[in-house]
Formats: sequence, structure tokens, C-alpha cells
Amino acid sequence: MKIPHRIIGLGIGVTTVGLLARGIYKSEEIKKVFGGMNITMNDLKKEEVNIYKILDKLDKFFGFIDTWWTYSGGDVQYVQNKSVDILKKLSEPFFSQFKKILYDWYVVSKLNQDRKENFIQGNYIKDATTIAWAVRYIPVVRESLRTMKRQYICLKNKTTQVEPPYTLHLYGYACDIYWYDKKNKKFITIQEAVNLNLYTLFYSHLQKIDSLIKYGGNWTSFKDYPHFYYDITPTKMNEVKAKYVKSMSDAGFICNNGKCLT
Repeated sequence: MKIPHRIIGLGIGVTTVGLLARGIYKSEEIKKVFGGMNITMNDLKKEEVNIYKILDKLDKFFGFIDTWWTYSGGDVQYVQNKSVDILKKLSEPFFSQFKKILYDWYVVSKLNQDRKENFIQGNYIKDATTIAWAVRYIPVVRESLRTMKRQYICLKNKTTQVEPPYTLHLYGYACDIYWYDKKNKKFITIQEAVNLNLYTLFYSHLQKIDSLIKYGGNWTSFKDYPHFYYDITPTKMNEVKAKYVKSMSDAGFICNNGKCLT
């Protein structure tokens, strides 16, 4: 996608620091949008700031919000409570189906690590293998709802290939799971969780509940291991897509087949 010169020109003489200083973006909002990423507002080029501003208006128009939270310490109960709070933002039936396995995992994880022989079986998780892993590692919802601004930053940061209007995070039909190590009281990396097969194990239980729940780790072209979603197309997506394309086109961006950034 080629940025027209007149769009780049809009940013001449207006630095990112200047935008922040003039109160266009609040620092706490920036931290939330960029949470969990290596990118900062200062990394955005002038033309990218204009994209951010367009998406900010669309977020406000549709009422999209961010739910990503950054872990700065806390015990397992704190982590579980935060996870449940974020999960509750999901739409039905995704929420009701997903919570069955998440809550059940939390139940069986309460087994004392020194007494693994006394299995605590849940309503859905009854196998010894899962229970043994659950004793130490628990799945945590770090994000459910997401703004178009944050989706754009994810796209720029190459943690997604999906343009803002098309992510199911906007509509409450997607969430991202990370894994908390109860023994060491910290989150493990995505790759560590993959190596331990925690994602595939968790997904296998979800599939028994609802086959419409899908997993980004099964994608062939792009592996998104933390990503779980409900395989539907929300009716609201068409409205968001239309306004997105119009807003970007009006600003001088070239859009093809509903895509303006890729």
C-alpha cells in the first residue's frame, strides 16, 4: 500500500512527542494500546500517526475498547481473577463455552504439587495428564476485546496479518491465552508453552465442548499460538468494514477488496 504524498505532508513539522504534549493521545492510553509489545509511540512515523488518528476516531464511534493487561507481580489468585475479568468481556456463545474449560482447569490446578497422586477431577477435565500439567501451569486470558488502533499496532509489529476491521477481537469472539508458572510465579514464554504442548492440550479440551472454537496455532501460513477464536462472521463486521474503507479512502489511502494497509 503506497502512502500518498499529501498524507505524509499532514505530519510535517508535527512530531510524535509534540502530539503527546498537545494532549491528542493520553500516555495511559498509549501504554494500554502498546501493552505487551516492543513498539512505542515514538516508533511510529508521521504517516502512521495519521492512520492511528483515523482508527482512534473509528474506535470511539463504535465503542471498541482494549482489555490487554500487563503483569507486574501478584499471586496465582490475582492472576486468575484478572483472567476471569477479561474473559467476561467475550460475546456469547464463545464466553459460555470457553469458560467451561478455563474454569475447570483452575479447579484441577488447585491440587497440591507435593501430592499429585490425589487427582482433583473437574467436570470436563478428568485425565491425569492434563491434571499433572495443571498443577504447575494455568492458562490466563491476557486479552479479549481490542481496539482497531491496537490491531493496527499488532499488524505493524507483525504479530498478526489481519487488518483492523477483520479481527474477531473487536467483536468479542477472540481471546489470547498466556501461561502462568505457579511454581516460579511468572509467565513463561509462548515458545516454552508450545514446547510443553500446553496450547494443544488446552485446545483439545475446548474442541470437545464446541467445534466452532478454533486455535491460531493450527494455521499454516502464520502461527498465532496464544489466539483462540469462535469461527463465525459477526454481522457488525460489514458495518465496521464499510466505515473503515470510507475513512481510509477519504484520507487518500488506496483500498482494494476492503484492505487498505496490506
